[in-house]
Amino acid sequence: MAQSALTRSERINGWLFVMPALVLLGIFMVYPILWSLWMSFRVGRGMNFSFGGFANIMRLTQDPVFLRAQQYDAVPGHAGADHAGAGVVFCQCAQ
Repeated sequence: MAQSALTRSERINGWLFVMPALVLLGIFMVYPILWSLWMSFRVGRGMNFSFGGFANIMRLTQDPVFLRAQQYDAVPGHAGADHAGAGVVFCQCAQ
C-alpha cells in the first residue's frame, strides 16, 4: 500500500490551518440552521416554549398569505429559499 507523500507534521499543520474556518462555519452557519430547525417545532411566546410538533408547519399550510407568497416564489428563475422574503413582500404589495 502506498504511503502518503505528506509527513505527519504536514498533515497536522494542514488541519491547524483549516480548523479556524471550520469552527467559524460551525458557529455562524451550522448552529443557526440547527437552532432554527429545533425552534420550528416549538410553540409559545417569550421564554415560555413547549414542543408543538408540526403545529407551526400545519399553520403555515393553512395561511393564505404564505401560500400566495409560495406561488410568486415559484416563478421560474426566482425560485429558491433566498427569495422567499421577496415573495412575501411582492404578495403584500399586490393586494
